[in-house]
Amino acid sequence: INSGGGDMASGYMAYEAVKSSPVPITTVNSAFVGSAATLFYCAGKERLSMPAASFMLHPAAASNIKQDYLKPNEIAQIKQFSDGYNALFRNVYKQCTTYNDEEISKMLFNEDGRQLINLDTALVRKMTTDKAN
Repeated sequence: INSGGGDMASGYMAYEAVKSSPVPITTVNSAFVGSAATLFYCAGKERLSMPAASFMLHPAAASNIKQDYLKPNEIAQIKQFSDGYNALFRNVYKQCTTYNDEEISKMLFNEDGRQLINLDTALVRKMTTDKAN
């Protein structure tokens, strides 16, 4: 995988496909796995990473397609999408990393809390299970 992420629904759909596969799937970070791509990377039975690869874990964002002022219900809808996507990240990261609830909450609150981690940190945090050869 070499992806900065993108669409959360697609990332989650890929996560479920990999996770529920009757054939064990090994995911490999070949250069960079970020954002929604971390979802399906984490679904691998075995998760490998190239030595110089990195990961980026950060909060979900919901798009605002309006260009003008927002009404309270529109703000609530954007927050609902953002909260739902962050719940996906939270559930997956609790299963495939050793980040605790407080660390995950900080990571998913704003970009200042984002984690850009290398292979060594990914191994310590159990994001990856081993180095790829």
